[in-house]
Amino acid sequence: MEYYDIKSSKQDNGLWRTPINLTKLDIDKLPSDDTHVKISAVLIAFSEYHDVKFTASFNNKIINIKTDNKFFQYNIEQFELIDNRLFWFTVKEDKIIFKRMQKIKKLQNNVR
Repeated sequence: MEYYDIKSSKQDNGLWRTPINLTKLDIDKLPSDDTHVKISAVLIAFSEYHDVKFTASFNNKIINIKTDNKFFQYNIEQFELIDNRLFWFTVKEDKIIFKRMQKIKKLQNNVR
């Protein structure tokens, strides 16, 4: 599991601004609100981390990002977002453990 702390602030609608170095974005069909927020987070995190011009597309849970010399492909289900921290699960078991930890934290908060 890896994570990235997004430096940019969210807009009033809960999404991040479109990165200035994103030159084109294609979305096959409008995703659910939760998925839309994750897409926004992945794009702004990519922009902040790599700081290069890129194009992106989203189709059937897959985000494709292309720079001048590299191609990246991410499954949106590999990501979880808590506040401005974007978690990326490279192994399926990490996400299971993460979900369990979130449930434990929620239960502990409810007990207090």
